[in-house]
Amino acid sequence: MSLIDALRYRWRAAWRRDALDREIEHELRARAELDAAQRRHDGLDSDDAQRAARRSVGNVTYLREELRGMSAIVRVLDDLKRDARYAARFLRRSPTFAIVATLTLALGVGATTTIFTIIDAVVFRTLPFPRPEQLVTWSSTRDGVVVGSPSPLDVRDVARDTRAFQRVAAYDEWRKNVAMGTDGVAEQMAVALVSRAYFEALGVTPVMGRLFTDQEQRYGSHYVAAISRTLWRDRYGSARDVLGKTIRINDEPYSIIAVVPDVDLAWLNARGLTARIWTPWAQPDTVVSDAARGATGDVTIARLSPNVTIEQGRAELRRVASRLASTYPADRPYGMTATPLVESRAGALKPILAILSGGVALVLLIACTNLAGLLHARNAARHRELLVRTALGASRVQLARQLLVETLLLAAIGGGAGFALGAAGCAAVARWHPPQFPQLAGLTVNGSVLGFALVIAVVSGGIFGVWPAWSTSRVDLAASLRAGGRTGTASHEQRRARSALVVVQVALAVMLLAATGVLVQSAARLRNQNLGFSISGLFKAHLYVPPARYGDAAALTRFSEQFTAKVRALPGVRSASLTTGYLPVAARWPQTIAIEGEAPARSDDRRTAYLATSDEAYLRTYGAPLVEGRDLGTSDVVGGPAVAIVNQTFARRFLPGRSAVGARLQLGNPLRPVAEARTITIVGVFRDMKNDGLAKDPFPAVVGLYRQLPEFNSEFKDILVRTAGDPASLATPVRTALREMDPNLPLAEVSTMKDVVAAATGGTTYAALLLGAFALLGLVLAAIGIYGVIAYMVAQRTAEIGIRAALGATPVDILRLVVSSGCALGLIGSFVGSIGAVAARGVLSGQTYGVSPSDPRTLGVTIAGLVVVSALASAVPAWRALRIDAARALRGD
Repeated sequence: MSLIDALRYRWRAAWRRDALDREIEHELRARAELDAAQRRHDGLDSDDAQRAARRSVGNVTYLREELRGMSAIVRVLDDLKRDARYAARFLRRSPTFAIVATLTLALGVGATTTIFTIIDAVVFRTLPFPRPEQLVTWSSTRDGVVVGSPSPLDVRDVARDTRAFQRVAAYDEWRKNVAMGTDGVAEQMAVALVSRAYFEALGVTPVMGRLFTDQEQRYGSHYVAAISRTLWRDRYGSARDVLGKTIRINDEPYSIIAVVPDVDLAWLNARGLTARIWTPWAQPDTVVSDAARGATGDVTIARLSPNVTIEQGRAELRRVASRLASTYPADRPYGMTATPLVESRAGALKPILAILSGGVALVLLIACTNLAGLLHARNAARHRELLVRTALGASRVQLARQLLVETLLLAAIGGGAGFALGAAGCAAVARWHPPQFPQLAGLTVNGSVLGFALVIAVVSGGIFGVWPAWSTSRVDLAASLRAGGRTGTASHEQRRARSALVVVQVALAVMLLAATGVLVQSAARLRNQNLGFSISGLFKAHLYVPPARYGDAAALTRFSEQFTAKVRALPGVRSASLTTGYLPVAARWPQTIAIEGEAPARSDDRRTAYLATSDEAYLRTYGAPLVEGRDLGTSDVVGGPAVAIVNQTFARRFLPGRSAVGARLQLGNPLRPVAEARTITIVGVFRDMKNDGLAKDPFPAVVGLYRQLPEFNSEFKDILVRTAGDPASLATPVRTALREMDPNLPLAEVSTMKDVVAAATGGTTYAALLLGAFALLGLVLAAIGIYGVIAYMVAQRTAEIGIRAALGATPVDILRLVVSSGCALGLIGSFVGSIGAVAARGVLSGQTYGVSPSDPRTLGVTIAGLVVVSALASAVPAWRALRIDAARALRGD
């Protein structure tokens, strides 16, 4: 018999038993008929020949079993098939147990699958570019810590001097006013400023058209654009004549020359934008000062040259960065490093994923231990069945195998249900997530996720099902016969084992709840801290004033003043201010500064402050008080001495031991050399406001008047409005006021300041929300575990409780007996869990604000809560214990 024939035979023997039986029986009968014919030919009569032939062939049923059982594999598969059928019948007869056990495992698998899908999407899944392992992103470092990206000048020099990288591209993304339709109505859309090397580094080739030429990278010849395939489909219906059509970006005409595949690198930029339009990054032919070197906010991507490793690329960057630092003072504090692009995808989500991974692992362990407890109790309740099967000749291995097959069947069903729950969880995460985590937007499940769900279910069920199956399959037939056929009670070891499982569940639930409590407190303290200004009644929105129509500082100033006047005239508006470089809660515009008469201690010690240019209503709109000097006023006119106000951090850091009022500072914008010598007089100091994120101390800040600082009067504007009513109701009136001034200017990023603060706490809040869901799930499973153990204890100790009642025990005594058992399990588990929570506090390191990762009050509240839950979970079994009839219990014994 060939190998293929042997495998085919084994397959048919295991899974096509009836057909094989018929073939074997047919063959044996054919053999008997041939033998009978031969005997008739030899002279025997027909009846004698038939009897002799049957005797020579033997018992057909016995031979059929022998033939089918010749292979050990066939026997094993046959036994497993029989066990699976029995398990299915058993689960159908016990629907409550099957549903509870399956749902327990499904909840753990579903939570685990959701987090695995997130990790798979942002960590393991390859990038959709050719040879993604060669793609890297460059970063500037200071004292070994990443502080941003290299400046365009540094990128240019490194690309020219290194051979480790074959394509290098710095790019930036902004919201711009884009008009596509014939009606000319603009909307704000993410537009990326890129070079040809950007597409070449990513390996992106156009669906239609061509990439940018070197000539189109020059200022004045840069009015061409590439659009994404999605934008082409949604706005142009995938029309083939899209090339050559004109779109208006910031009121300037751009010709579409290419349609390219979608490129989503939103996690690389601080604004989380996904560009759908790309234009050449061209700047005017002006001299850019070397002061522009150093870390900036641009993003740099590169592709490693063939046969160059990431470590070799990093070494090359260090060498070039060292040369730049020795040549340019602005580069002296900085080094450079490269990170594989796929590793950067997790971004700010990485520490949160570590927390959630730990949390979901605890949930899965709780679910598995709960399942083990359910299986152990259920198998122990089947003592009479196991006893009968043992008496009929079943070995312990066979009993354990049967119980384990039932567990694996439950695990397979639980894995399928868990996958469905995981898919629903992934859909929820993809739909509801903080804007700072754009990686979660395209979250989808795939075949690997389904495989993971089934594997984790079967492995978990198998591992945690082996012990219940083996321990409960030990049947002492002689002892059971001596007991007169009673089912008996669980052994001390079995009761202790089930109690230990509950203790583990409670301990894990304590760890989850304590971590959730810490994160919830951190989010609440971040949101409710003193921000230095009142967020109540404050509205904000963003707009871009295109230089194509407001090309000089005077026109931009007139627009700003007129628009602000219209907004202030709206009903309910108390104050309004139009600003560039919006400061609270997260500033956007760092500038180099120098105090007049005070040179920095080192040439590379550049002083930096956040700059906002606004009108005199800035502080009044925010409600931030002055602590020294005076506010900006209407007397500070165009052409007069430029004045500014600074925050307390600026005064403390740059002007220690002296009054900041009257000091003069030089404000430098290195991309606009004319501003390098701009001198401003400080006239006031205002109270610190959070301007560098909610978890960090305020950064030095300067606020000047845009009418006095035209070179800093940028086209990027934020309108800030304080109202007596609901700030959300201002969205429509402010849009109307803007449309009346210029119908082609869209309003974007419309929100209340409460929403801005909530978004700033989004990462911590989101982690607390997901971890809280896991903790609640773990708490419910732990409560079910406690209930199961106490209910089983009451059932096993029915006679004892009856005797106690007969001897005069009061209902309070019985209630105390039952509830104290549950509370004892809760206390022991809480104590173990608190030790685990303290030991695992490093997981929360860096994600808490104003509270310790092992906060004792949080642990105390958690332990108290678990004891209460333990008492409640014991209440139902305790109530049943009170209803035990003493006489009936004694008769039953």
